[in-house]
Amino acid sequence: MYKLLYEYDSSLQQQISKSKLNKLISSIRKNRNELAHGTFDNTKLKYSDVSRQIKSFTDLISIINA
Repeated sequence: MYKLLYEYDSSLQQQISKSKLNKLISSIRKNRNELAHGTFDNTKLKYSDVSRQIKSFTDLISIINA
């Protein structure tokens, strides 16, 4: 993922550290497989988790588009 993003925009390495990028990606992917494959108990889904995932996604998009 990092390699693809850095190949897409070489200046991205100066804009965001690998650890910050990793945090954004990890946040976005939290529970992804369980949700996609239907093995997650949706009643345990928390608004705060979903809200954080959406914010992480929009942050990542804004960094890439900057």
